[in-house]
Amino acid sequence: MIIPVSDAADHIIDCVASLARLTPRPDRVIVVDDHSGDRSGPLALAAITAAGLAGTLITHAHRRGPGAARNRGLAAATAPLVWFVDADDTVDPDALRILLDALGEHDFAVCRTSLACETGEVDGIDEPPPDRAAVTGLEYAGMLLDGRARAYAPTKLFRRALLPARPWDEVRRYEDLAAMIALACSARTVALVAEAPYRYHRRGGSASRIFDPASFELLALPERALSRLRAAGAAPTRAAAAEFTAREAVFPLAHLAMRAAPDPDAARAIRAAGRMLGRADLVALAGAGHLRTVAATVLLKTFPRCYARILRTR
Repeated sequence: MIIPVSDAADHIIDCVASLARLTPRPDRVIVVDDHSGDRSGPLALAAITAAGLAGTLITHAHRRGPGAARNRGLAAATAPLVWFVDADDTVDPDALRILLDALGEHDFAVCRTSLACETGEVDGIDEPPPDRAAVTGLEYAGMLLDGRARAYAPTKLFRRALLPARPWDEVRRYEDLAAMIALACSARTVALVAEAPYRYHRRGGSASRIFDPASFELLALPERALSRLRAAGAAPTRAAAAEFTAREAVFPLAHLAMRAAPDPDAARAIRAAGRMLGRADLVALAGAGHLRTVAATVLLKTFPRCYARILRTR
């Protein structure tokens, strides 16, 4: 088990406490402290040791990001199975058993994600229930493409042999989606679990909810992800690629910028988001029946202030 940690002192004890309740227990917990300023790493290791779990602490000399932290932990892992858990989330006591039971001969197993509010109470499940117990790797990549699956690394139990040395991007913020599509394309089969024993705790300070210069990395995300599919011989249709681009990059970037304080960078991000889909993309979307996406994109392109007013009322 690998936990990347970055300034998570307020949450890491709850995370470790949930790991200690797992049945079966993990063989070893590797904590990678990404240059925290609040002693997150030592606190995590102390909690792991107090819980009677075997623990290892690796410390980065400078901040390198969650992708690099996961990769560093992976390099230290020797077990045949690997599970990544985020430091500010928790797991149900039967989470590991559920994933192990489903894994069988598959390359990795995927559970659904419980969404926890600020109080810790679960108020929803992110993904729709699977209609099969297993799919091919390319089928799972297609599920990531069309939004039926999420790219969260912590909801997946991997066979170590499937993972290359550095599966996660060490430079860009949005490291999960392109990496998971690449891993899915290299997998033979993937087990799908209907249960949702992983708890993602929504927190206001999450980097994914803050507009800053790194938010512009969303502009490159679609091509990074779609190139993996093309390399695997599974190039999506123009409509599927456009819908993916709208869902994963156009609207997230525009919404982040519109909810930020007005400044030139935010205005530039809104304009850039509006330019990501062209006329041919909109025609393809309309032909495939994605009329709401077409309407929202046209409104964003043509009347961004009107779009922003509508967004603020939602």
